[in-house]
Amino acid sequence: MAADVLVLMSTYCGREYIARQLESIFAQTYDGSIKVLVRDDGSKDDTASLIEQYPQKENRKIHLVRGGNVGPQRSFLQLIELADDAKYYFFADQDDVWDEDKIEIAINKMQPYSHEPVCYCSNYRLSDMDLQVYRESAIGQRPSFTPLRCIFYNQIPGCAMGFNRALMQLLKRLHLGNVMMHDSMTLALAAFCGKVIYDPRPRITHRIHKTNVVGDGHKKIVLRKWIAEKAKLLRNKENYDLSEMAEQFLIVAGAKAPKGYVADMTLLRDYKKSRKNTGRLLRHPDTQGSLKDRTALSIRSKIRFRLF
Repeated sequence: MAADVLVLMSTYCGREYIARQLESIFAQTYDGSIKVLVRDDGSKDDTASLIEQYPQKENRKIHLVRGGNVGPQRSFLQLIELADDAKYYFFADQDDVWDEDKIEIAINKMQPYSHEPVCYCSNYRLSDMDLQVYRESAIGQRPSFTPLRCIFYNQIPGCAMGFNRALMQLLKRLHLGNVMMHDSMTLALAAFCGKVIYDPRPRITHRIHKTNVVGDGHKKIVLRKWIAEKAKLLRNKENYDLSEMAEQFLIVAGAKAPKGYVADMTLLRDYKKSRKNTGRLLRHPDTQGSLKDRTALSIRSKIRFRLF
């Protein structure tokens, strides 16, 4: 029998934190069934074994898939491909702790929109590796949820997201070998052709430690390192293609999207075809950002030199 809720989690060498995260998922006040689909991304420690040994309950199950090391982006793409049918889906990191009512609140907010693609996202706390909270709200003001803004400057990590079956059905129709990040793709698709629900209250504690893939501090500029990274990209480019993703969005959901968003996605699809298009994307309001922000500098540099 399909679970009401399917949690998608990619793990890698997370033995130190995984039990606490699973405990917080299994302790949810939501009284429906929850299944955690875990893809272990080639851990070198005993993370996978600990997951297999974690005690399960009648309405709280875990299914583990062991895989090779492909990185978080491709790992989550594979999880989307592997995902069984469910009413609602949630991304999860291996090292966070969820509030006990996270799923219940998210579903209550998504239920009125069951017939359209919808993504729920919440604020979140930041803590150190010992779960000592040092920032109660990581997001200061409500983010802008236009599709291009979500792609380039996504301020919501996947661990703070949930989405419904209608959005998952569209995600499964995308044919992408790699993406910038799975969460920005998901949020952007919902913004493009459906609805984004933002909850300003934190619903999880996002643990920050030295092995995070992304986290607090990743937007700070270290000039010499930043220049070296961009010089390398000029030679190799990124291993994903935003133009390809834009084309896929238009194919699977263009008919459902507002005309303005279709025009924006068409521009992203075609921005590498001419200098005029590249300039138009650079001038677009959704690609703007602070000159002191590492993400803004990187995004605009990559657009200018057509690196992704």
